[in-house]
Amino acid sequence: MSGHQIETQIRKKEFAPLYLLYGEESYLSLHYARALFAAAVPTMREFNQHHFTTDNFSLEAFAAAIEHLPMMAERTCVLLQDLDPDAFSPTEWKTYQKLLSTASPDCVLLLLFAHVPYNRKSARWKALIALAKKQGQEERFSIPTHRDLERWLGKCAKAAQASITVEAAGALIEACASDMERMRLEIEKLAAYAPDGKIDKQTVAELVPQTVENSIYDLSRAVTAGRLPEAFRILDQLAEQKEEPVVVLSALSQTFVDLYRAAVALEAGEGPAVLAADFPYRGKEFRIRNALRECRGTSPVYLRQALALLLQADGNLKSNHTDSWLILERLCLALHQLKARGNAD
Repeated sequence: MSGHQIETQIRKKEFAPLYLLYGEESYLSLHYARALFAAAVPTMREFNQHHFTTDNFSLEAFAAAIEHLPMMAERTCVLLQDLDPDAFSPTEWKTYQKLLSTASPDCVLLLLFAHVPYNRKSARWKALIALAKKQGQEERFSIPTHRDLERWLGKCAKAAQASITVEAAGALIEACASDMERMRLEIEKLAAYAPDGKIDKQTVAELVPQTVENSIYDLSRAVTAGRLPEAFRILDQLAEQKEEPVVVLSALSQTFVDLYRAAVALEAGEGPAVLAADFPYRGKEFRIRNALRECRGTSPVYLRQALALLLQADGNLKSNHTDSWLILERLCLALHQLKARGNAD
């Protein structure tokens, strides 16, 4: 996780003229944009802060904002949020780049991309990154590793006047599927509840609700272990929670993909390091651990056939008028029967 330089600049109140904040972890982009926006203009914000989105942006308004002199403040700050470089016309793009390069020295420019993904193939993105490096600072926030998240949760707990064990941090990461915004909110709740401010694994288990991903993981375990009644019970719970069947199937398919990758890796004599290097598990290393544990005793042949059944169910969901939950129940039954035949063989 990056952002240390920004934290130092905020603490010293020494700001770059321009910041480009983007990357795969939008929580961090938003977090540092908000922190800079507030710190750059601590007072008289109604006169010295300007926030543009696609809803209110125009080149004329932007030009006026960056030329605006500070009013009873040291500087102004202009935040541009999710303005896709590739959405400008050629003429607009040329003007936009010129404005970014000629802003008032009393103005801090923040280019935030929280919902517009970075396009590494885009010539305009490359130009924007080059401009940011020349004019100020470029920060690309990648997906944090599991260890990064553990350290971050420790800091969040400390800020809430609590502490969290490594085991509890791991359980929280898994329960929240590495969602940093959700983990931040859960830490506040856990810190308020935990006895003596100490958050342990049991506290997480008692207070943090399971995500759909966790329920799907339990569903896959029930199916592969031959516990069909439990699998149907989990499906019923998901239906009662108004989850979309297509989302459930997608998550279930991903779980079986994880199992297949792990089974093939074990068969080849490989382990978690190879899986982490070959597939996008950064920040979700718990999926590797779960898959390696659960796939033992399950053959890659069964898992390949299971993936074929999942693909067939996906086609049925998209083209069949049959009740969607019934399709998922039939899928669980087919997966159970497939595993039973494999065990019988």
